[in-house]
Amino acid sequence: MKKIWVWKIYGGVDLNEYLAVEVQYADFGETTLSGNVNDTFVFEGTTFQFLTTAELALDGDSFGFSAVAGYDINEYVRPYVRLGGHQWDSSFSIAAGGLSATIADDDGFDIFYGFGIKIAISEQFAAVAEYENYKFDEEDVQLFTAGIQIIF
Repeated sequence: MKKIWVWKIYGGVDLNEYLAVEVQYADFGETTLSGNVNDTFVFEGTTFQFLTTAELALDGDSFGFSAVAGYDINEYVRPYVRLGGHQWDSSFSIAAGGLSATIADDDGFDIFYGFGIKIAISEQFAAVAEYENYKFDEEDVQLFTAGIQIIF
């Protein structure tokens, strides 16, 4: 399994000491599968065969919003949960013999949820670790992320 670098940027506002709302943009990166003539691969239980040397690519991004509920255990540690919706776009393309083409473009609106922990470093910075699950129609994309939060 190939790991993909995903990045997101988000901003939000605290409604009270327990609840916040956020908006975000997430770029889910691109994953590729390369194959030579007669190589095979299995997707959702069906075996496919490369008829020529080619590279398949899948990429996606999303714009979303969420409600975030958390509780300060002490002045440094805050576990939280999030639930939201996201408008996503994805495309599937193939490159072979010096030519490339988009095979499918798709988009939709689905839910995402997650949980994490925020650890205060100072009044302006916090470390964040989070698990998120994004729906893309019938598919799930799971993210384990870490980052730095800037607090204004």
